[in-house]
Amino acid sequence: MFLLRSRKGVGLDIALGALPFEELIVQRSSLFDYTPNIALRTCSAEDLIVLKAFAGRSQDWVDVERIIVRQTGKLDWTYIREQYCL
Repeated sequence: MFLLRSRKGVGLDIALGALPFEELIVQRSSLFDYTPNIALRTCSAEDLIVLKAFAGRSQDWVDVERIIVRQTGKLDWTYIREQYCL
């Protein structure tokens, strides 16, 4: 995991995908059009919840709550439980 900061001060977490779960995250990811000429590969909301839960910092739990609120009715809770409780 690389923890970086953009020129504008935005924090970026970049994982290289070496573990089986990280490989699964990449398989489940999708492209997000950041600007007209730049598409970023991003993980699913479910995978982000699992990653944040594993990290377990206080801000991560705040982020998890916000993801749950934003994605109400869209989350695959079975998948989240299966990945988090390995």
